Amino acid sequence: MLTKPDAPHKTLVVKKIKRLQEELASILDEELHGLFLQFIHWLLYERGLSSHTVLGYASDIKQAFQFFYHLTKSPLPFSWLAKQRVKDWRGLLSHRLHHRTTHRSNKRLISSLRSFFSFLETTPLKNTKASQEIQRLQTPSVPRKIPRFLTIHHTRTLLASSPSPQGWVEKRDRALFYLLYGAGLRLSEALSIRLEDVPSPPHSMLCVWAKGSKQRVVPLLPDVQKALDVYITACPYVFEKNTLIFKGIRGGTLHPRVCQKNMRSLGITPHSLRHSFASHLLENGADLRHIQELLGHKNVRSTQIYTHIHTKTLWHVYEKTHPHMASSPPSRNPFNGRPNSVSGKPLNTPLNNPPESSLKNFSDNELPHNISPQRLSSQKKE
Repeated sequence: MLTKPDAPHKTLVVKKIKRLQEELASILDEELHGLFLQFIHWLLYERGLSSHTVLGYASDIKQAFQFFYHLTKSPLPFSWLAKQRVKDWRGLLSHRLHHRTTHRSNKRLISSLRSFFSFLETTPLKNTKASQEIQRLQTPSVPRKIPRFLTIHHTRTLLASSPSPQGWVEKRDRALFYLLYGAGLRLSEALSIRLEDVPSPPHSMLCVWAKGSKQRVVPLLPDVQKALDVYITACPYVFEKNTLIFKGIRGGTLHPRVCQKNMRSLGITPHSLRHSFASHLLENGADLRHIQELLGHKNVRSTQIYTHIHTKTLWHVYEKTHPHMASSPPSRNPFNGRPNSVSGKPLNTPLNNPPESSLKNFSDNELPHNISPQRLSSQKKE
């Protein structure tokens, strides 16, 4: 049975969690601190969350406990939880906003607290009333971020402008670039690849460790396979059994910060390559469910965010597949004949009120449907 290797950066995260647990021992009584330790164990080993996620949850709950500890000036007992009401939790959120904490951070804090109280419901010391109070707390509305990604042209330019790698470090960085963009891997997934995980021809499926210690299988394109083979051949260090393939300069395991720094010098981030992988697949007609499987998303809602980027693609799919499009008059697709339609960038002006400069390339018979020649001439006179 395969076991996930422990990378050095994960060991550092576990050390941070232990240090945080020790700090909480001074502000919680023995009973509540013991429940907190059980909660961390529950997140790691029963829910199977990643160590980074657990560190975020633990850090949020610690900040909440510290806030109430400074109010009471004494260690918090377990009975204190039952006395908390919605107004008390709102006071915590208001205090954090006053100190310039964002709504997004407060939303994660509420999620962390709800997870903690959900865990308490599974213990003999459960307090349903306290759990109901935290459930009544309204989650702040946060706009969803649209992921940043590279255009296909920008990606090709990056690959074409980069010189052919000479040393093994450059070949390592190129193999990482190909894995993140060509296979859609997270940086943590790429850095957890072992030598026995790399397929040999004619096989082209790579098994990687995803978030939450789960495995998934992704296909490798020939160029990605070639870049990996070139790096492994050029690496001067011996690969022992069950060791990670991506090495640092001194032969240790490559740290994520090194990869992030190298890619930042190119104006990109490791995760932007993963976003580009999904966006380019969707732009070229890939099914959303297939992209979900390739990315390893548990819920398709996580993948649906990429549909907000490619409204242009949706218009083309509509025109191509709708049964009435063949017999209908030419579509009023806002992207056809409009500025920026070739590059696919979103229009910066609403369609109902375009600037005069955008109409110079239209003849009187080719004006958009909501602008008449008379209206245009009157605008010129004004």
